[in-house]
Amino acid sequence: MFKRPVLLLASFVFLIPSIQLLAESRIADRGPRIVVSANRTETSAKDIGGAVTVYTREEIERSQKHYVLDLLRETPGIDVVRSGGPGGNTALFMRGANSEHTLVILDGLELNNPGSTSRSYNLANLTLDNIERIEVIRGPQSSLYGSDAIGGVIVLTTRQGGDGLHGSTSFEGGSFSTFHETASVNGAIDEGSFSFEVSREDSDGISAAEGDGANQNLEDDEYDNTTFSSRVVLTPIDELDIDLSFRNTSSDASIDREGGAAGDDPNRFLDTRETFFSARASGHLFSDRYEPSVGFGINDQRFTDNNDRDPMSEEFLRSRFEGRLVKWDSQHRITVSDSVRILAGLETEEERAHSLYFSDGLFGPYEDNFSERTIRNNGYFVDVLTTPLESFSTSFGIRL
Repeated sequence: MFKRPVLLLASFVFLIPSIQLLAESRIADRGPRIVVSANRTETSAKDIGGAVTVYTREEIERSQKHYVLDLLRETPGIDVVRSGGPGGNTALFMRGANSEHTLVILDGLELNNPGSTSRSYNLANLTLDNIERIEVIRGPQSSLYGSDAIGGVIVLTTRQGGDGLHGSTSFEGGSFSTFHETASVNGAIDEGSFSFEVSREDSDGISAAEGDGANQNLEDDEYDNTTFSSRVVLTPIDELDIDLSFRNTSSDASIDREGGAAGDDPNRFLDTRETFFSARASGHLFSDRYEPSVGFGINDQRFTDNNDRDPMSEEFLRSRFEGRLVKWDSQHRITVSDSVRILAGLETEEERAHSLYFSDGLFGPYEDNFSERTIRNNGYFVDVLTTPLESFSTSFGIRL
């Protein structure tokens, strides 16, 4: 009945001393930590009432993993489910919530796909290349991030260049003709820094439909992934930072029709193209008491699922799914005192999606053309963090 639905969200969190002491004991061995995602601004871990897991660059490298999904599998409260082999649709469930209720953010840009039936983000092809930090906030974060964050938020930050000039290359090879190569360079420039990394993975794979090996499924499920990631940070004046981030992923995966006997499909391929761009300008005024910022981002995702007829099946499939999100936001952090901080912001985003599906098989031809649709979403939020005592913090947020 309502043409313009409005959602009002609020949260109020107390951090009691006993919980804080427990949190401090868990991070004592690694020193004090700063968490950004819990309050959309830098906040000491001891002042956060939610359950937070932080992966630093050192921990990411020590894990020796290539994909974000493999690292998140080890995170408490998270279940990662992948259909088939590498490149297959991958969903994340946080604390039992639906996959669309976990918001994935990269450098301030939402990655959830408007072209997906559930509006979740497919983690299948997101690599750890050039990722500096991952923050996982479990539990509702809707007052700050909207209704996509009912289950929680996962925030990824791209690596920022350091002093001097640094470069590296790596090459790995293993079973099933699996190869992984990377090349990266990062460093400082006049009044700024940069980081660039490109990676490539190829694998002949195995048959995801093979199961226990008794089904005579011999067709390997090939997979390849090419990812380019970059970040440039400029500081033209002391009071202004400009942060630019770009990431592009192109992957091709051979997928099976089903599990069990005769589940192989030698010519069904899922192609994925993902492009993410974000830009943010941040000010530092009145001795950092007032920090305004404005951001812009584009999230473009395209999936193609094609299947030709073969001796094992008469199925024919042509499908294409596209989703795009364009977002603007403005955020203002005001430090009233050492114990009171106010964060206010507004954001507007436009989502576009369309798809084309055609199949012809046992039940005859079927076609479904979802013409391009758009939706505009505007949000306004305020969050107040107070720390009246060293061992006691409160946070109150409201969103319209």
